[in-house]
Amino acid sequence: MKKVIFIVEYEAKQPLFLRTEGVYDVATRRVGDKEVPSIISRKMIRPLRDTLRTYARQTDDPWIKGCEFPTETMCCYCIDCLMFGGTNASAGTQKELTKGKKVKFNVGTLQLRSLVHPSDALAVSSGEEAIESETHTGVKEGRHAEIGRALFSPFQVSQGTRFIGTFMLDIVSSGVKKPGDLVNLFATIFMHTKRYGARTAQEGLVEPKILAVVDVPYEVVTSYDLYKTVINYKIEDWKPEVDEYLQELKKIVPELSDIDYKILTETNLLALLKEDRLLGELRKALEKEGVRVEKA
Repeated sequence: MKKVIFIVEYEAKQPLFLRTEGVYDVATRRVGDKEVPSIISRKMIRPLRDTLRTYARQTDDPWIKGCEFPTETMCCYCIDCLMFGGTNASAGTQKELTKGKKVKFNVGTLQLRSLVHPSDALAVSSGEEAIESETHTGVKEGRHAEIGRALFSPFQVSQGTRFIGTFMLDIVSSGVKKPGDLVNLFATIFMHTKRYGARTAQEGLVEPKILAVVDVPYEVVTSYDLYKTVINYKIEDWKPEVDEYLQELKKIVPELSDIDYKILTETNLLALLKEDRLLGELRKALEKEGVRVEKA
C-alpha cells in the first residue's frame, strides 16, 4: 500500500452550523458554477484526533498520558502525534511522564506532519432551501472578495443534508509493515466521530458512513470528483454510484484496488493500542529519521 483513500458520507442529524474564520477559510467551496456548503478539511482533523485520544488515554502508555495536546508542547511520540502531527519537541527537553518518569528528545525542534489528509466534505442537497447564511461582503487590499455569502458568518444546513468527502492515509510515510492495523484504526475512529463544524456542543451531530476504501499510488479521488458523481442522485444509497465511478477510474489508474477493512470493537481497539504493535512500528519509523526518545 502507498496511499489509502476512504470515501465517506455524512448525514446531518441536526441543523449543522459551519463556521468561517477568514478570507481564505470559508464555509463554501465553488464546484463548477455553484457555491457548495462544506466542512472545511482543516477542521476535520481535530475531532478525529480527539476521538483517538479519548480511547488512547484508556491505555497505560506513558507517552500518551504525558502528551500535552492540545497545547503547543506536544510530545511528538504518542499515537495521535504520530498520526495527526505534533510540534515543539526540542533537544534536551525533559518531559515529565506518569509515575515520575522523565524523558528527553535527542533531536532539534521537531515538527511531525499528519498522516491523515482530508478533502473538504461537500454538502449535496436538493436545493438552496437547505442553506441559510448571513450576507457579508469581504474586502482585502481594496478588492471585494467574491467567495460566496458565508464570509465571516454562521452557515447552516438543514437536518438530513448529506455530505461527500474523502480522507487519505499516507501509508508510505508511516513506515508500518502491517498497514491493515492503521486502516482499521482510522476506520474505527472515523465511525466514532460524530460532530464536525459545530458552533456549540449541542449542534452539529452527523452520522458517518464509509462508502469505499481503496489503495492508490497517489490522491486520485477527492470530494470534488465525487460531488459530480452523486449530485444528480436522489436515492439514499450513494454506494452503487461511487463503486461505478471507481471502476471507471481504475481504467485510468490500474493500480487502484479495493481494501477490506473492519471496524474494531472498543475492546479490540484498546487491545491494539495496548499491545503497542502499531505504535511500536510508527516509533521505529521515526527513529530511522534520527528521532529518538531517551530516559533522562
